[in-house]
Amino acid sequence: MKLLLTLLAMLGLAGCTAQRAGSDQFVKDSNQHTKVQPWRILIDQTHPKSLESNWLLQHCKALEGARFDSEWDAISALTKLAGNRSRWGWSSSYVRFERNRALTILIDESNRVCHARLVIRGSFDRYLDSLPDHERELMSLIAAAPSFARPNLWNPVDLVRAVNALLVLGEDDADLALRRFRDHLLTWAQGFPRSEDWFDDEQRIQAIAMMLWSGDLVGISPRIGLGGVIPEFPTEPIGMIYTTGDLPFLAETQGGLFGLPEGGIGYLERIQKEGKWRATPLRPADNPFQSCLDFEAEIKRRVALPGNGISIPHWFHFIRRQTLRCVGVDSGDGWYNSVDDMVIPTLAAGAPTTGVHWSETAERYQLRD
Repeated sequence: MKLLLTLLAMLGLAGCTAQRAGSDQFVKDSNQHTKVQPWRILIDQTHPKSLESNWLLQHCKALEGARFDSEWDAISALTKLAGNRSRWGWSSSYVRFERNRALTILIDESNRVCHARLVIRGSFDRYLDSLPDHERELMSLIAAAPSFARPNLWNPVDLVRAVNALLVLGEDDADLALRRFRDHLLTWAQGFPRSEDWFDDEQRIQAIAMMLWSGDLVGISPRIGLGGVIPEFPTEPIGMIYTTGDLPFLAETQGGLFGLPEGGIGYLERIQKEGKWRATPLRPADNPFQSCLDFEAEIKRRVALPGNGISIPHWFHFIRRQTLRCVGVDSGDGWYNSVDDMVIPTLAAGAPTTGVHWSETAERYQLRD
């Protein structure tokens, strides 16, 4: 009898020990009654592998040993790896480290697992390097053109260079080149989570197409939602691009994504029907600062009615920063970075003396020897 009691006591102790050891593998659910399996993270990696990506993979894998009460706790832990820079999709999530590195996250509810795949790709410039020389040069000019999605970085000269390179091809080949550019983007982005960069590239195609088919001259702008137009209450409307002295200034500070924005190829097809192929290449005026002053004067004219032009100073700084980028001066990308009222007039007056001029060969502003 004593032996039986001893065995029962040992079995009971073993059972308690097993229960305590196993308790680390479960967490209580919200009603605090049923014990459920905790959430965990599994991390995988796609090609290409490199020393940099292997280091990042090891850094991420440190989370695989952790256990979480909910899927959101697991996703939050992954998000913190990127400094809380996360983006979300309809059926999955992803964490963005930077433009070319991300973790895609798929949720396995039945097994309570967050599958995170580390996706690393080369830059788009590196992708373009693999193309034949002529193709690479043309695609690189398109990629360097400004986008409606990045108004605070707009450079009129970069748009002129892309437009002129496509103009010499003729209407049909220019259309094919813009479609090829989008195809290259799709190939490069394959397997990588789609984000706001996509709208950047779509609206770059729109900006170029608007210039090629004279949308700036006839007021045919892409439908990308409400934005901050120049000025807010004009007596006459201004399109998204206002060209003066053959310099295409951006005349809207943002393209909102309200409703369903028009895609790049959709606008390309519409502008070809509604617009007119530009007859001659753009040849910016030798004095870009005077072009800026001409645009400012036009804005003042269009807000002559009482009560208009509430934010005229803001718009002037926005245009002036674009002008300074034309001559290689970094004027900052802050929305309210200001350019003193005397800067552009002073540069405009001194341009003939300094020899600032547009070089048709180099397609940029230079100083005469």
